[in-house]
Amino acid sequence: MPNKTSQIRLPRWTGPALALIGVLVLAYLVLRPVGQRGNVSWWLALEALSYRRILPLAALGAAFALLPRWAGALSFLALYAGLVLGYLSGETLVTALTSMPGDVRNLALVGPLTFALAGLALLPPAFLRRFAIPPAALLFGAAFAVFIRLTDPSHNEAAVTRAGILFALWLPSSVALSLRIWRRKWFDIAAPILGSWLIAIALLYGGATLLPQRRSPSPQPAQPSAPSSVRQDPSRPAADAPMTPPRPPGAGLRNEF
Repeated sequence: MPNKTSQIRLPRWTGPALALIGVLVLAYLVLRPVGQRGNVSWWLALEALSYRRILPLAALGAAFALLPRWAGALSFLALYAGLVLGYLSGETLVTALTSMPGDVRNLALVGPLTFALAGLALLPPAFLRRFAIPPAALLFGAAFAVFIRLTDPSHNEAAVTRAGILFALWLPSSVALSLRIWRRKWFDIAAPILGSWLIAIALLYGGATLLPQRRSPSPQPAQPSAPSSVRQDPSRPAADAPMTPPRPPGAGLRNEF
């Protein structure tokens, strides 16, 4: 009898089930009463669930869905390795970013970098994806780990770090496993288009981050008041005041609603 190679196949409903479980857990943590929320709940609500985090993570999961099973598993492991390496070397990466020209503003480039890496993962043609996506996932994980460190409200609490790593692994895996169920041929055409959009967002996002902030004009010194002998009578309009027509009855009430 011919030898049959056994392959591990996950049920088709694994992706949607994993997504549903994650959504329920997030709803439980985020929708708690304010007095019962901890650092993990606040971090998830204010940072992780922003579209600036969800969009690149979901796009990376879409890139995983385009790969064969072995390459997708390798990319998932690369993402996990990047998260661990980025967390362990977070202080070194932050120091390196702040020592470059631009100083502390360089730390804000972590967000645009995740958009660019997710776009680069979707951009290559089909025969290059298995070689391009795992390195992009590794760098993406490192950048996201730095983001977790920078936005941690507790300043390096283990629970927030674990929640951030689980969130960064859950969302791409849920998207990848769900998209594999409805895989269509036009996915190969849509992937580079989405990748180019993400790279364009990264350029605009990063450019807006590096723009110098405008300083508000300094307040002008107060003008000295006129002597009492020449002060204007408040009941009479000034000589140079513009003439305004009388307002009809009821004018301006519409602006109150």
